Amino acid sequence: MGYQMTEADCQAWERVCEDQQRQDFLDSLYIRYGRDKSDHPLHSLYTGLFQQWIADGRPSDGVVRNGDVLGDLSPSSVPV
Repeated sequence: MGYQMTEADCQAWERVCEDQQRQDFLDSLYIRYGRDKSDHPLHSLYTGLFQQWIADGRPSDGVVRNGDVLGDLSPSSVPV
């Protein structure tokens, strides 16, 4: 007997996918700005990454696939 996903389950899963994409995006910025290097003054900090990305003239939305920033993070763009 299998489990049938409810609408609430699907909505919760969509939120999980969106959150994971946001984290993947931040992880890519963390590496892009060199914060993974122990000699970086902001090593181990994610604070301000998105703001730095915007200040560099990047669009205010982004999705990460294979380490590249693409598209947007709107719910309709997240494959479930």
